[in-house]
Amino acid sequence: MCGGRVVLSGLHEESSEMPVAELIRKEQTVQASSCYTPPNMRAAIELLDRGGVSIGDWLIDVPLADGSIWFDRLVGDPGPVAKDLLVS
Repeated sequence: MCGGRVVLSGLHEESSEMPVAELIRKEQTVQASSCYTPPNMRAAIELLDRGGVSIGDWLIDVPLADGSIWFDRLVGDPGPVAKDLLVS
């Protein structure tokens, strides 16, 4: 199957190997994004504040002292959690 788009977001590793020949053969488009703009963040915060979306168990507060434990958990098997907010 040819065509399609690959979107790379965020930074996971300092460097990575990309299968460029495979992308060319499959005629795929590659797009990258590393961050959000201030207007994106304002819109997201306003949407959350209005109750327009729910983040449910996706984000949790974690004691700062447990940060390394939760980092390892997020890399391994985080369950429904995608982000943790370190609080002191």
